[in-house]
Amino acid sequence: MPNEKEYRKDGSLWRIFTKGYWTGKKTVKKKKGMEEKKNEQKNLVLAYRDQVNEAYSHTLFVSDDQPPQPIRKYKETLDAEFNKLLKDVEDMETDEDFEYVRDRAIELLNNKAFLYPEKELEAEARAKYEEILSWRVHPEQREPIKHSLGVIGDSKASEGEKRAHLLKVYESYDELDEYVDWMYENMVKTGALLLSAIILGLGLSLIFLTIAKWMIPGVLMAGASGAAMSILMKLPPSPIQPGAIRMFYVKALSRFATGILATVIGYSFLAANILTINADLGDGTKSVSDLLKNWDWSKATVFNVFLLISICVILGFTERLFSRLAGSIFPEKEPAKKEPGA
Repeated sequence: MPNEKEYRKDGSLWRIFTKGYWTGKKTVKKKKGMEEKKNEQKNLVLAYRDQVNEAYSHTLFVSDDQPPQPIRKYKETLDAEFNKLLKDVEDMETDEDFEYVRDRAIELLNNKAFLYPEKELEAEARAKYEEILSWRVHPEQREPIKHSLGVIGDSKASEGEKRAHLLKVYESYDELDEYVDWMYENMVKTGALLLSAIILGLGLSLIFLTIAKWMIPGVLMAGASGAAMSILMKLPPSPIQPGAIRMFYVKALSRFATGILATVIGYSFLAANILTINADLGDGTKSVSDLLKNWDWSKATVFNVFLLISICVILGFTERLFSRLAGSIFPEKEPAKKEPGA
């Protein structure tokens, strides 16, 4: 019988054994992960069903356990749908299945708008609206909920109309909740990216100006760090409208390019003594312009390098000032007004 080495050399039985082992291990791990996901989905569906039961319990309390027949019938329908959804969880296999169960569970949850007592509809809608206010979303995004709140609080509106608008409040709440989470997640990622760019730019600038002795790349990297810092400090503090997000990223790229351009121009002005910063730097150097004109790699100190990096960071950071300066020098021309009858 061939030994283990022969199996390995032959590449047949040994390969079959190892492949079967790892394949089986992956299969067990995948099944375990699927069971965990199913349990999470079950717990989610059960939690939503409990919230629906809680809303119905309010009606039972108000009506002395004799709720109106339409509400009682609707509750029975919701119970049947929740039970059906729990069975669907067992058949889930793909991400699309999980997404369907989650969306359907939220849809059933929102239908508790048809189970609350009529007197509690306004309080329930106002609680959602107050929570949305704490998210600091744009007023236009709150307007549909504010309108529904007005209808629910109108004594002339019918009960069915009020419940329909409470359902709209729930649906708008879910959309805004998902959007706010997405917004903050992306802002955190953007902030982390900008912070990484700042650290990387400063590190490369230091390497270029000390080890490699490359002036221009070192200056550009320092300016890029300053521009990234300027953008980082101006990240939206609260959620903004979806259309404004695209404009923010476009403006951020524009500001980053402007910061690098401002660094190049500012450095050129300092080196040409058009713009100068007076400072006693020793060895007879009385300004930054003198330092740049007489720069000697063999005599450059750590202080000189860090001073140059700091100036370039400030130049990159002041990209807004550069934009204003350019606008004052080259103002945009207003479009000519057409004369009447032209």
